[in-house]
Amino acid sequence: MGIEPSQLFKATALTHTSALMRIWREMAPSPPGWSYVRLDQDIDDAGSIAWRGTVDADIATHGCPRFMILDVHQVVARNSIAMRFKSAGWARTLLQHLIQGAIYTGSNDHAGIVISTVLRFAGMPNVTRLGDEGALRKAVARYRSGAPLDDVPIRQD
Repeated sequence: MGIEPSQLFKATALTHTSALMRIWREMAPSPPGWSYVRLDQDIDDAGSIAWRGTVDADIATHGCPRFMILDVHQVVARNSIAMRFKSAGWARTLLQHLIQGAIYTGSNDHAGIVISTVLRFAGMPNVTRLGDEGALRKAVARYRSGAPLDDVPIRQD
């Protein structure tokens, strides 16, 4: 079933929890740190609006992180194509403010196909798909240290 975030984070890092999702924020090595967003339910159009709004609220409260990991390894996207395009536009805007982002799909083929298609459409070079637990652990370690992944482009100012 993948890595449980409680294996990666202290309980105090949890900034949001709901049936839909959880967000962890670490201020290491310095504020505004980095975020880990885990979606815990299949996503329909209403869920898509809700999770993006929650991430926006977290950013308004804690500042825009340098790095972000979105964990969708247990999710099935049930949202419309139109909503996927809105999500891609939102992600493109967000990634203009992040140094780098990653999306953990694990072995979830459905999520992998949807994410790969959205990334290709939106043209977001500073984000990558993490397909296994080893890659996820590497990304967590790098982001925790304040460093981007070496094999993924970073935001160009």
